[in-house]
Amino acid sequence: MTWKVTGAHIVSETIADEVIVVDLVDGSYFSLSGCAIAIWDYVKTGYSRTQILETLSATLDSTPADMDRHLDDFINSLIEEKLIEPKSADGVSVSNITSTDKKVAFAVPALQKYTDMEDVLKMDPIHDFDEMGWPHQPAATAQIAN
Repeated sequence: MTWKVTGAHIVSETIADEVIVVDLVDGSYFSLSGCAIAIWDYVKTGYSRTQILETLSATLDSTPADMDRHLDDFINSLIEEKLIEPKSADGVSVSNITSTDKKVAFAVPALQKYTDMEDVLKMDPIHDFDEMGWPHQPAATAQIAN
């Protein structure tokens, strides 16, 4: 199984050791840290569930059962928040997954949701966009503005 970002209204940016994911439609935003950052990147790249687990296992110190359970919980939370959706059963070609002797401790991937800026983000005209992205307004909004 692979996933994709739900749409152009879901944007993300890496800032230092955190990824901020913003839903420009409903105004909520999310904070990802630790291995959640890697999982988000792997999902956006098109890695399958198996490929994500193999990559995490090569670099993080944990039991496969723990990683397996926590990965599913994290992916399900991304789906529940409508940040990602299922795409296909196949993953992208991944080469050179290399294990390391010095693995980093596994931390449970977590998705922190914030809604304190919803009203402000909804007022921002950047949320008025379509498949063409911003700054192009959707046709219906552009007609109303004129």
